[in-house]
This record gives sequence, structure tokens and C-alpha cells, in this order.
Amino acid sequence: MQILLRISRFIDALSTLVGKGMWWVTLVMVLVGAYNVIVRYLGQYIGVQLSANVYFEIQVYAFDVIFMLGAAYVLSVDGHVRVDIIYSRLGAKAKAWIDIFGTFAFLLPFFIFAIYFSLGYL
Repeated sequence: MQILLRISRFIDALSTLVGKGMWWVTLVMVLVGAYNVIVRYLGQYIGVQLSANVYFEIQVYAFDVIFMLGAAYVLSVDGHVRVDIIYSRLGAKAKAWIDIFGTFAFLLPFFIFAIYFSLGYL
């Protein structure tokens, strides 16, 4: 049982490390997005093409990386988005049941569809 606890702690530590790294990727994504908007409008104003598709692609890939690698960290710190009107008033047991239902009803089907539809690209 101790080996499983060590593995679990390692996975949690790795998830936390990657999740905190995604904070920096988020900052880069926001800065690239702001740059992209500024140079696009500035280029329209002065009549010169200043923007390039590479900046948009960097922004999209950064979002994809944040979404895929940051999801485990957000889930582990219970930071995912939910409607908190009813959830915040419930006890710990009811919250756990809602989380279990949400995982099986929404997260796992999304995971299965993502794998199924991405196999062609791989």
C-alpha cells in the first residue's frame, strides 16, 4: 500500500508542477494575444501588414497546451467551473456525489470522444 501512496504523491507533485507551469504559458498566451490585436489594428491604421498567422497559431497552441496539461491540476485543486448556487449549500457527501456524477456523465464521455476523433490525426 505504501508504494501506491508514493506513486500517488509523485503524480500529485508532477500535476502541481505542470499546473503551475501552465500559469506562465497563460501569461505568454495573453501577451501574444494582446500583441496580435495591437499590431493588427495598428497595421490597419497605417496601411501596413504587421501581423502574421504565426502569432495566432502560437496563441491557439498555447491555449491547447493549457487546456490539456492544466486540466489535471485544476481538477486536483477543485478549481473547475461549476454552477455554485446549489452546490455551495450542500454537505461534503452530496458534493462528492455530484462530482462523481459529473465525472461519469461529462468528463469521461468527452475524453472518449476526444480520443475517438483524434485517432485519425495521429
